[in-house]
Amino acid sequence: MKRLLTVAFCFALAIYGHSAPASDPGISLLWSVDLKTFLESAPTLADIDHDGREEVLVAGREELIALNKNGKELWRWRTRQRFMTYPAVLQRSGLPALIYVADTGKLFSCLDGKGQVVWQSELNAANSWSAPVLNDLNQDGRMEVVTTDQTGMVWAFDALGGRLIWKSQIRGMPANPAAADVDQDGGSELVFITSAGWVTVLDQNGALVWNHEIGGTSADWATSSPVLFAASDRQVRIVAASNAGLVVCLDADGNRLWSVMAQAPIASTLSVGDLDQNGRADVFLITQTGRILRIDESGTLLWDIDMQGRSLASGAIIDLDDDGRLEYLLCTQNGRMIGYDVDGDIIYHYQFPCRTINMTPTFGEVGRSTEDLEMVVTGGESGLTYCFATRVRKTSRAHWTSYRKDDYNSAAWFGLSQSQAASMTPKNLLWNQITTGDEIQFSIFNPNPSPKPLQASVVCIRPDGSKGTAATQIVSRTGTLSLPLQVTMPGSYAFTWMLQTDRGEKLVTGDKKVFLQPFVNDQALVTRAVAGLNAAANAVDDKLPLSAVALRREADALEKAAADLALRQRAVPAEDALMVEQTLHTTGALVSRSRRALQTAAVVEQAGRMDSSVSLIAFTGFMWENRRLDERMPDLVERPLQVHRTVVVGEHEPVSIKLFNITDRTLQVRTHLPQPPAGLVVTPHYSIPIPSSQGEDAWDALPEMDESAVISIPSLTTREVWLDIQIGDIEPGQHVLTAAFQALNGAGVMEAPANPHGVPAPETRVQLTLEVLPFTMAPSGAVRLCTWSPNQGAELQDLLDHGNNVFTVPHGTPQHDAASQFTQADFSRLDPILAGFKGRDVVVLFSGFPALNGEFGSVLYRQNLAAYLRQLVLYMQRQGFDLEHFALYPIDEPGGHGWHYVNQLVAFGKMVREINPEIMIYMDGGGELPMFQAMAPVLDIWVPGIDMLAEDSPVMKVVRASGKQLWSYNCSYGYSRPVGANIKNTNLLAEFRNAALYAFRHQATGIGYWCYNSGAEDPWMRNEFEYRLVYPGRSKPVTSRRWEAVREGLEDFRILTALREWAAKTDAATNKKLTQLFETSLPDLVDPSYQEMKIGLGRSVIDASSHESRLLAFRREMLDCVQAVSSTR
Repeated sequence: MKRLLTVAFCFALAIYGHSAPASDPGISLLWSVDLKTFLESAPTLADIDHDGREEVLVAGREELIALNKNGKELWRWRTRQRFMTYPAVLQRSGLPALIYVADTGKLFSCLDGKGQVVWQSELNAANSWSAPVLNDLNQDGRMEVVTTDQTGMVWAFDALGGRLIWKSQIRGMPANPAAADVDQDGGSELVFITSAGWVTVLDQNGALVWNHEIGGTSADWATSSPVLFAASDRQVRIVAASNAGLVVCLDADGNRLWSVMAQAPIASTLSVGDLDQNGRADVFLITQTGRILRIDESGTLLWDIDMQGRSLASGAIIDLDDDGRLEYLLCTQNGRMIGYDVDGDIIYHYQFPCRTINMTPTFGEVGRSTEDLEMVVTGGESGLTYCFATRVRKTSRAHWTSYRKDDYNSAAWFGLSQSQAASMTPKNLLWNQITTGDEIQFSIFNPNPSPKPLQASVVCIRPDGSKGTAATQIVSRTGTLSLPLQVTMPGSYAFTWMLQTDRGEKLVTGDKKVFLQPFVNDQALVTRAVAGLNAAANAVDDKLPLSAVALRREADALEKAAADLALRQRAVPAEDALMVEQTLHTTGALVSRSRRALQTAAVVEQAGRMDSSVSLIAFTGFMWENRRLDERMPDLVERPLQVHRTVVVGEHEPVSIKLFNITDRTLQVRTHLPQPPAGLVVTPHYSIPIPSSQGEDAWDALPEMDESAVISIPSLTTREVWLDIQIGDIEPGQHVLTAAFQALNGAGVMEAPANPHGVPAPETRVQLTLEVLPFTMAPSGAVRLCTWSPNQGAELQDLLDHGNNVFTVPHGTPQHDAASQFTQADFSRLDPILAGFKGRDVVVLFSGFPALNGEFGSVLYRQNLAAYLRQLVLYMQRQGFDLEHFALYPIDEPGGHGWHYVNQLVAFGKMVREINPEIMIYMDGGGELPMFQAMAPVLDIWVPGIDMLAEDSPVMKVVRASGKQLWSYNCSYGYSRPVGANIKNTNLLAEFRNAALYAFRHQATGIGYWCYNSGAEDPWMRNEFEYRLVYPGRSKPVTSRRWEAVREGLEDFRILTALREWAAKTDAATNKKLTQLFETSLPDLVDPSYQEMKIGLGRSVIDASSHESRLLAFRREMLDCVQAVSSTR
């Protein structure tokens, strides 16, 4: 059982020169050797000469030394100046290893296993405390080696030949980098922490992905180094620590997931593993004051051990005594080696007669005489190196075995994601983490997805014996399960959970008891929030007085709300169920407010390190979400905010800028956009809340800004400015736009002296860099969109601009003679409609039957129909529409209305086929198999519901076997919860943004939505049904986030279509990337949420699988393919 610990050593217990085990892990000294040099870093163990044994590599002050298994010196290579770190080693099959090391004399060297120089390169400046890292960055089968220098230059070389591949400048002096595929797009990223207090991520080509400020500037030796790990949900996390004592965990996009204050500076002491083997990662670090922190992957502090010994190196995580349980082993600078078990109890300590500086106990196969690993430790100024025998088996669990995890110095532990066993892991089932309103969350991994979902369930037995349960199905590789929990009585809450197959075979079981007291954690959270707000207010009092006022006001409000609630909380449990429910609801709201208050305090403290005029913080964050936008918070303060986007010509690129007001007043904020470069058109919008069908705010409407371009932002609240950037005829390359947000009544403006004079408004600037690729999307007609929209008027331009290229129109007016014979048709009412489509690739659908004389199906009717259709074809040709650009749409959803309508459609279709078989007939909706079989011979455009596209049903087999055009449409909104309602606050990615991608995935070339703006309901109001995609404006429609999402999906469809056409024309490496994109990444993006929707799983499950981070990763991969294709053209 984990516990929070504070342990102090008694120096009198230290036994110098030998071990003093609390238990016997079987560690014994094999040999020691005096190398007569200063050893300032940990050893590296690797088979450098390909003899089957690992040698010991030690970096001396100005030399690299190789030792054999007995400690005998093999060679000593002298470098130009001082070594302050350790090498990376590339082991090669059948060949000696290559060794990479840099010194303070600007020299970066590659040696072979005999200590001979293979290649060298001059850097711009010294390399000090930043070790090289090896990685196949672009996954081309050739390794790269990356090093840095003190100017902040990052160098990437071909590891074998030393050719410089790229170099890139970052802010500050970097410490040891970490390398892995952070965003899981198939290419690696490099992660740095710099002396300037920034986390920086570069992609495989050295381009900046993002920066994240953690603060705490530091000397080079004191700068921490990042570590990477895959959490229980298989997603990659970055952990970074600052010289100010802040520990942060970031996701692949740089969003801060949690932070912990360690109360002291932290050097490169981070390591990661799963110490208690519960399926959740544990982060370890040691502060410069000698405190060991163990933090759960969700940010919960598990250990706080004061071991009275400073350390600047990471600890090892390994099964020391081969008992199946992992231990944590570290060295302190005063020469002490200490081992801890899973509970934080000391199981081993050893006192060296010398210091052990920057030292991680390092494990490897130095000898071949046993099945056990050896452990090597270096002894600082003494020059001593020690080798110990251990009981660690070569098959034992080992999660972190050297300073930076492995010989490549990757600093990445992906043990949880590499396991192929099914898992079900609680994420927040900890006594001090459960607060009112929380759900107990489980991450689930399914290594072998199949059409038969796994069944996941959890049961909670409350102290009174009552039971709460939750269950779900797992259809893809990952899933989630949430159990609502109301803690209304003190006592033990017993949880059991299970993951099983559809046949009842148990794959995972687990159980845990947690003692909980009602509202205790809630009250503690409020207390922390109040303290955090007041501390931040004190910190920024002088520089940001308006923010200090706002923070103290919020602290007072939290204290008052908590005090007002305390009496009601003490009355729980009570027999009055309504009172209990209201108390829980109010407490849950207070918990959410307190969490946001802690974020607010952290953001304002960051802002306090900026200039004193800061009033607004600009940030981006996710954009395809209509819920709780006003509560969103920045993860960091960046001035100016840097936004980088990669685009192709013809796209509309939306950029969502959130503005957080850190002052004590409502700010009037003006958006100032200088003239953009030629070829770019920037239109500013802003979001406003609209009531949803369930009485929630939906930040869906995006009206254009008026001429003033001013919006109001309340204190400590967020608002959004939405920039629609149209990429027109512009040269490929980088183009920079700048937006300035002026707080007209911001800090310093209203506080200036009352006598008349000018005071400039404080500005928050955003710099947007667009990388325009030399690539052409497929034409707009590659994908069809129909929204049953107006075909004239103010809406038409908006429809065309958003890719709507299918319109319904009325038939011409037939005229007949006295004998009811057709004479001619009056198409004049179509003239202005079709004129609006001129120059556009539009398909026109003639709705209904033409008003012809004669009984339907009679000889007269057939004659009249033939004459009418001949004139229709001629008229459409004169208007510029060939037979591929119009179709007959006689009946809407015939299958849904019954056989009468199906038979009528079939009869009409047969007549049309006899008259002119090239005239297309359109049908939408579903129906029974015999209906589809009957309609198939007469149809040219099938438009089933979008959720039917993936079906391998008899109906869809008929559709696909026909070989005719396949579009789709959506009028059921299956992703919304409840289904069909609450459309404004549905999962926008699954329902709107990814719909075209889903159609592409299933070989459909069209999508549709009911509807653009039909119906009597006013979409500005709360309505039961929320079909309308736009809102009525005074002179033109007001767009919505949903409507913008549809356009973005269509543009991605056009990019994918163009890429598919290039697939056969590219080289093998590019073709491999395209195959990965089409056959793996696209299905992984769109399939899981579809399957979850079809079986009716809950919103939280769909949100987890259809998350914006996955879309961003897919789009990065798609645009990487665009770059690869462009470079081969």
